[in-house]
Amino acid sequence: MNRQLYLTGCVLLTALAGCSVDDHELQYPDGTPSATRCEILLSTTNLEVQQAQTRSEGRQSGVSAASNYGLAGGALPQGASTRTEQFDSDETVYVWADEVSTSGTAVYADIQAWALTADGSGGLTGGSRYFPANGSHSLDFYALHGNLSSVPTGALGSYTHTVDNVQTAPASRQTSDLLYATNQGVSASGGSWVAGRYVKEVPLNFKHLLAKVKVAITADVPSDLDDCTLFFNDGGGTLRVTPGKVAPATLTDPDVCAAMLGTHSPVSVQMAVEQVTSFSTTPESYGEAIVVPQAYSGRAMISVRLSGGGVLSFKPSSITLQAGKEYTFHVTVDSNGELRVTYILNPWGEGSIEVDPEPEVLAGATILNPWGTGVIEHETPEDIDAANGDINDWGAGSNGNDS
Repeated sequence: MNRQLYLTGCVLLTALAGCSVDDHELQYPDGTPSATRCEILLSTTNLEVQQAQTRSEGRQSGVSAASNYGLAGGALPQGASTRTEQFDSDETVYVWADEVSTSGTAVYADIQAWALTADGSGGLTGGSRYFPANGSHSLDFYALHGNLSSVPTGALGSYTHTVDNVQTAPASRQTSDLLYATNQGVSASGGSWVAGRYVKEVPLNFKHLLAKVKVAITADVPSDLDDCTLFFNDGGGTLRVTPGKVAPATLTDPDVCAAMLGTHSPVSVQMAVEQVTSFSTTPESYGEAIVVPQAYSGRAMISVRLSGGGVLSFKPSSITLQAGKEYTFHVTVDSNGELRVTYILNPWGEGSIEVDPEPEVLAGATILNPWGTGVIEHETPEDIDAANGDINDWGAGSNGNDS
């Protein structure tokens, strides 16, 4: 993924295929002969993406989906539309389908780990697929896009996704994203005849299975942040994901998404440092990252590594990052070396900071660590001062221990 931007319209796949009608004259409910196999055209709708300066960098804009139909004059079939953002070339989406009949649901062998490759212009290539020849059977579709460690094969299963540990560039955030879509009970009925083919558009509404964080930082003495680095602790690493065959509407429920996420081998994520003069006005830019949803309670969440050799970390009393949510953090470093944090919570891809209420103060404490000596928790600066402890000037380096 602050302005929210929706990726709307169609990502379409097509192939020219001949049509034939068998001698039995079986028909779809709309009267189309069933032997005229209905070609599946996948489209993405409401794919929530990062704002323009992040995810959309490196994407193509304003490309008509009609170019992928190979239709004279660029005409779109009924129900198709255009999109203003497209997947980058070579991005992959995997699709599965189950066949639904009166006797129940079974794996649809024709669509299992169907690998589709984005062409950068709004199309997905990877061969043609069709609805079952029996026109009364519908399909349940499941689609996954992620940074998977191995190529999926066979039936929908369990996979390992990697969240990059350096997300200072848009490409690494895009790679780290994990998206899932379902569409159930889709039949060939209601398709359209286009250029001698019977086709049916199938929309896929992708949802985020991870969380997004945005951080802007300021300091009482701005030069104190010169050449600092910013980390979101334990936000990256490998994550096991087992997509569930759930109804599309349930993907807006963070608990449903959380149930699909398994073992996490965490690493900290480096973010771009976006320093502002103050938070009296809305910051124009943030460091951003895609992170694994999890709870932070009594452990460091946001860390600022100072050029002088120290690390300041903020340890929330309690906050839980949820799938499909966006967390905007305002971090202030005061002259005593203490971090103060406020935050705003949004559904990812909806609303903006301009229309939200005042940021809420996040309860917690500052952890002071000597650089490179591991996670050693210390008293907060106030506690140390009260105890007349000996503490270095923040950022000076050599030691953060009280003596």
